Amino acid sequence: MKSASPRLEAAADTPEGETWPFDVSHRPVMSIGEAIAALKPEFPAVKPSKLRFIEDEGLISPHRTASGYRKYSAADIQRIRYVLIQQRDHFRPLGVILTQLKDMDEGREVEDEPTARVVSVSGRLVRRTGSERIGKRELADLSGASLCEIEEIVDSGIIRPDRKGKFHVRCIEVVSGIVQLSEFGIDARHLGHLRQSSARNADLVNQAVAPLRAGTHAAAKERSDAQAADIATVLSRLTADLTLVGVGDSLGH
Repeated sequence: MKSASPRLEAAADTPEGETWPFDVSHRPVMSIGEAIAALKPEFPAVKPSKLRFIEDEGLISPHRTASGYRKYSAADIQRIRYVLIQQRDHFRPLGVILTQLKDMDEGREVEDEPTARVVSVSGRLVRRTGSERIGKRELADLSGASLCEIEEIVDSGIIRPDRKGKFHVRCIEVVSGIVQLSEFGIDARHLGHLRQSSARNADLVNQAVAPLRAGTHAAAKERSDAQAADIATVLSRLTADLTLVGVGDSLGH
């Protein structure tokens, strides 16, 4: 097994910090290039612009030298890893991640929602694939649906494969939800309106972040992606709440 970075090892015996992680050195010893090198093995695509963006969003606070250069600690690297894992494996928006980090800074335990795990047809818990696109058979296995059910859902227009026959990884949860609804007698052909509604929501999100996406810097794209995820999360929650309000009204509650 590879030994830890000399910089990380040298920092290991320094005092604990006041923010999470508490048991890791907070002594700023790494340049941004060294920080990237420490992260590259796990996150090959990470770039300096990503670290600057995470800092701008308040998720990390690297030390600044008198000349303005950033210096990162082992604790900063751990926080960056946490942010990147939450984005990559759990698709969580930065606002949610920031709240989690603040809770951990206060010593509160953060409950890990099981969004990064799905159940296969065998009932075995498996990790979501790291790929953005998956095939029909993998979608069936990870969602618990049969290939026949996948075809029915595609025919209903709720999900659509790309030109290569691949589906966005988010379709795992979509199909899983439709399978659950079928147990209540609600099948895919009754859910076509959801596709139309989600398309309108996507238009709203795209309109809201269009000014940011017009920027030429990499940080502008990062910010627009994060803002899009935040808006989509709020719209999703709003839709769920309005549905519950409608159900309550119909029952006279």
